Amino acid sequence: MSLHLLPYRTFLISCFLFIGSISCKENSTPIAEVQPVATDSITIWIKKGRDKSLVKEIRKINLDKAFTKTIPLEQDTSYLKNLSALSLAYLRLPDNPKFREVNDLLIAKAKILKDSIAWANALWDRGLFYERISVMDSSFIDYDEAHNIYIAKDKKLNAAKMLRNMAVIQNSVRDYVQAEINLVRAIEYFKELEETKDLYRSYNSLGITMVNLENYDEALEYYEEALKYLDASEPNEKFRLRVINNMGMAHLENEEFEKAADYFTQAVNLPKAEDNDPETYGRALTNLGITKVKRSSNPERPEEYDKALFILDAIEDYAGLSKTLFALAEYYTLIGDSTKATERAQHALNFARKTNNHERELAALQLLSQVDNEHSRAYSKSYMKIHDSLDAAERQLKNKYARIRFETDEALAMNELLARQRIWWLSAAIGFLLLALSVYIIAAQRARNQKLRFLQEQQETNQEIF
Repeated sequence: MSLHLLPYRTFLISCFLFIGSISCKENSTPIAEVQPVATDSITIWIKKGRDKSLVKEIRKINLDKAFTKTIPLEQDTSYLKNLSALSLAYLRLPDNPKFREVNDLLIAKAKILKDSIAWANALWDRGLFYERISVMDSSFIDYDEAHNIYIAKDKKLNAAKMLRNMAVIQNSVRDYVQAEINLVRAIEYFKELEETKDLYRSYNSLGITMVNLENYDEALEYYEEALKYLDASEPNEKFRLRVINNMGMAHLENEEFEKAADYFTQAVNLPKAEDNDPETYGRALTNLGITKVKRSSNPERPEEYDKALFILDAIEDYAGLSKTLFALAEYYTLIGDSTKATERAQHALNFARKTNNHERELAALQLLSQVDNEHSRAYSKSYMKIHDSLDAAERQLKNKYARIRFETDEALAMNELLARQRIWWLSAAIGFLLLALSVYIIAAQRARNQKLRFLQEQQETNQEIF
């Protein structure tokens, strides 16, 4: 063998020996034991825990079993997936203490494993939980943080849903302009993704926001868009009932009582309306009764109120009961029966407080201050106290949301600045390297030319000597 090939032969032999040593080490490692609990079993238990056809106790037993068997599993993506499914299942059951336990664990493990999507999903669940118990500021913060994570991971669908959830919170504190902005942003994403069902929900929410802003014509246009996307996604009579009832509310708030009555009548006459959505059906009946009273100079007690009370009481819709009882109180006030008006208004007040419906609570207190002469001053005092407290709380929440938006925008601007700086430094570094390479090539070429000239001159000299 030639001497000049010897170094290459030595190098190849060394490589084979190194690879062989690695193979031996890998083969000598014992195979990890298979974990005793099959993920399939946990999935089945979770599925049973989410089955609404089963009684709550049976569902909870299955979820508890799934949670117990998930804990000892290896903490990987499947582990987080199980915790995420359990978090949502306990939220929907509902089992608040167990939800908090699982959700807190999910957030902690997602941070440790650096799984930002699992973390965002957990924040989404917790935001829903806070919203349900009326802790709106915490709910908004969780939705906002989840939204930022989804945006960073290019999960546009979930990001858009967080914007819509944030808009719902903003509507609840009468921050209607920002609610509109977030809904429009969400709609842009949903259109890009062609998510017709989410477009229906968003346009319906945007219609509600426009009613709150007293832009009734725009509200009706958005409700029409909602119906268009509803028909394009999947014909759903339950959702249709809700939109038509909302269209009636837009006319009612605008004091167009004839048009409002037409929509409410259409709503309650939809096929299987009561079976599909007894809650909205009961409220549509109440709204129809209200329009009958509003458009009559000498109204009779609407029969719709009695039917609505029966339906809403059967399904324990306390918010709906509060509205119907308040409507009855207004009717009795109108015909001069202060005793019955006071009785119905007190019931409406109790249900409003039970459901944290502060708007209805204030309306009931104001009505009671007018019809209950004996306790008028006490009701007025309560009204002012609650009104001022809510006004201060709403301002505080609006300021907090504005601060969150500012911090988010500031962070995005800083990220963009850092990205531009990184691009600039990278461009500068590449330019410097290219310059250095050019200098090196020129210098090397010059040295090579000099060497060639030297060799040529040397050769000529040798020839002359020869």
